[in-house]
Amino acid sequence: DAMRLLETKKIKEATAYILYGEDEYLISETMHLLRNSVIDADFGDFNYTRLECSGSTKVAELVNALRELPMLTDKRLLELHFYQNLPESTVKKIEKTFKETLQEGSTVVCLVSHNETKKSKSKLVTWAQDYAQEINCTVSAYNLPRWIELYLKDKGCKFKDSKAAQELQNRVGTNLLDLSSQLDQLALYVGDKKIIDTEDVHLVIRPSNEVKVWEYTKALTQKDYKKAMQACASLLEDNAQRGSLTLIAFTNKYLRDLAQALDITSKYGFNLNSLAQQMSDKKDFQINYLLKDLRNWKEANLRDAFHSLCQADLRLKTGGDPLLTMQLLTLRIVGRR
Repeated sequence: DAMRLLETKKIKEATAYILYGEDEYLISETMHLLRNSVIDADFGDFNYTRLECSGSTKVAELVNALRELPMLTDKRLLELHFYQNLPESTVKKIEKTFKETLQEGSTVVCLVSHNETKKSKSKLVTWAQDYAQEINCTVSAYNLPRWIELYLKDKGCKFKDSKAAQELQNRVGTNLLDLSSQLDQLALYVGDKKIIDTEDVHLVIRPSNEVKVWEYTKALTQKDYKKAMQACASLLEDNAQRGSLTLIAFTNKYLRDLAQALDITSKYGFNLNSLAQQMSDKKDFQINYLLKDLRNWKEANLRDAFHSLCQADLRLKTGGDPLLTMQLLTLRIVGRR
């Protein structure tokens, strides 16, 4: 995957590359590595083309980009971002040129999809597969600690222990762009000390909204009113109205995921593989959490929670007090039987 490539700083030579994943930082860094690997630095300006594809991208523009030859070197790089947005009619019209480019090999084609957990089903992917290296740009929980370690090593720093590193992840989440920004701040903060401990993390980094929302929904599932309101208050402190609406939206998504999982398990039982097939947009760890959380919810609980959520949403949008509204909502959900 992309995290391993960034660690080794080496990328396998290929005529085409297929990048997909949810982490924009990983995509960006992988593309940077790819450009350095494919393009001759002295002639980079002449041998690099990036196209942002859409429904209005012209066939002629794509064909010209595919047919362009390297200048003063033997390789050039063509990046097709958001290629999955190209209409089928457009893809069909460039089929011959696309295949010829792959066969000829002097233009390296990189198909890049963004915010996709799986590679696109576009015909371009099908045609490129025999020539391509696939690179998954999704954050791997297994490789994340190693990535953090290497990032800090470049800054001349390290964590005092695994507890401090885990606290960073607890507060920031797994988004690498957010993590890199916070790691930069920590490195500046500790300065010549070079060692980052848990106290440093507490002093420098506030929990992200992603983490706060996760803490809130976790507390709802565990029927822990105190922890739920602590997470809620933290989200509301900067902008109560916006924070409460954000919490409503994410809670709605969480409840919908639970409802979908409940429907699937009622048909196939508590089976990880069945859930993974039916909820293909979810990662394995997310499905595991859903299975675990589902044991604390009944169908009637979810129905009541959705009803309370709709009432809270209406109250907020008609001038209701954000904190009071969220207190009532939280109380109703954690008080379920």
